[in-house]
Amino acid sequence: MNNILSDQIEKIILEMLRSREDEGIILKRRELANELECAPSQITYVINTRFSDNQNFIVESRRGNGGYIKISSVKNYPVIVKPINEKEILNKLLNDLQESNIFDDVQFSLFMTAVHTFLDYCPDSKINKGINTLTKRVKTILEG
Repeated sequence: MNNILSDQIEKIILEMLRSREDEGIILKRRELANELECAPSQITYVINTRFSDNQNFIVESRRGNGGYIKISSVKNYPVIVKPINEKEILNKLLNDLQESNIFDDVQFSLFMTAVHTFLDYCPDSKINKGINTLTKRVKTILEG
């Protein structure tokens, strides 16, 4: 892919993110491609290579008619400074989530199992980022 076009697409998306720092942005891939006179796949390429979790972005997409791509910056979410290794603290947070009646008992058990497995196998050097990403994604789902 032409690096100049990739750089131009990235620059436009970053400018949009800066102007809406608190909420993130919602893009219509086809509309942006039409505006830049490029293929929608070129927009997808830039988003996949320059706006990933590793670059501190959360990207969500909905396909089909009326589909969109939502991009948020990780810095827009609270950062957990100390790794959560204490199961009691994590269980308290998860119990608060369960009490909100978002999950039924089976869903809650599955969610807890996944979180504990994640924490057991996540390297200490990445646990904060992993917990922050998990928190953001759950928050995004809950907010609809």
